[in-house]
Amino acid sequence: MTPSGFLSRNRDQRSTQDADQTELGAILNGSAAVDEGVYDERVASSLDDFDPETSVADEGSWEEADLRYDSAVGAVNEEIERRISLLGARYPFQLDRGSLIYTGEQYGLYEFLLAICLAPNITSGEFKELPRLFERVCAVVARTTFREPVESHHVGWPRDDRTSFEASMRAINRVSGEWRWGPDEEVDPAAAKDEGVDFIVWPVPTDARKIGQIFLVGQCACGNDWVNKFDDLNIKNLSKWFNPLSIVDPIRSLATPFFVVDAVVREASRKAGFFFDRGRLYGAETTHGYPAEEQFGDRMRAATQMVFNRLSASPNIGDA
Repeated sequence: MTPSGFLSRNRDQRSTQDADQTELGAILNGSAAVDEGVYDERVASSLDDFDPETSVADEGSWEEADLRYDSAVGAVNEEIERRISLLGARYPFQLDRGSLIYTGEQYGLYEFLLAICLAPNITSGEFKELPRLFERVCAVVARTTFREPVESHHVGWPRDDRTSFEASMRAINRVSGEWRWGPDEEVDPAAAKDEGVDFIVWPVPTDARKIGQIFLVGQCACGNDWVNKFDDLNIKNLSKWFNPLSIVDPIRSLATPFFVVDAVVREASRKAGFFFDRGRLYGAETTHGYPAEEQFGDRMRAATQMVFNRLSASPNIGDA
């Protein structure tokens, strides 16, 4: 990203979506031209974010359209190179003379996160599995933030055992010694689902004293509106259920399956706390022994295949 990256962040973040489309084409066909992710936008004439860097072309001319297209393709190429620089040999693709080649042997966490971002929807039918599984995966991967031994609990709704919010929080208290349940008089425990908390992670104390621990309290955001979720997790609002919550103020966290450009990572970190995007989640997974693969590998592969099967059956998606 250029020094004026904050000003161009919408364009750069849009390029991440085009790069995702190119990655999809490479997965479905073995390889894809870098411009594959931009082709549909060219057909739809929706490249307004990519202003030509020269004023030679007249506005609305085919020369201007070509310049916008070239600018968009260049931005996608830069985004793919950025992903390579961040993940190195762990990135499951190779860039070779304008083509992106898929080098993965089996679908893992990266492909699963990509599938969530490209799914037709995540709120109905079989696709509802995607955000639910993502929450559980994040609870496991977020453990790598701390040195073992670490406790992590998925508490987002719906929970696997369908327990109430109160029951799940009392379980946190039994293990941690903190998060003592004691709601304010004006709140109704029966109405609470998760209060915006999807996972809680903390390092086990080095002695037997369960006092003054560090808690990472995370929310997951899978939809395209994830950029509107920075302020959703409110620790003061959460505190109304406890007496007290914890002695040390918890660390807020936000996790999304999208690959996020640096300017937006900075904003998310300032507003939402410790931030996980696709790069950080996959980086943690591959650095720390593939914990999500070990616990959820089969479920991730099934969910990923479900999405890719649907996308490969759609016209103009993944065509060579």
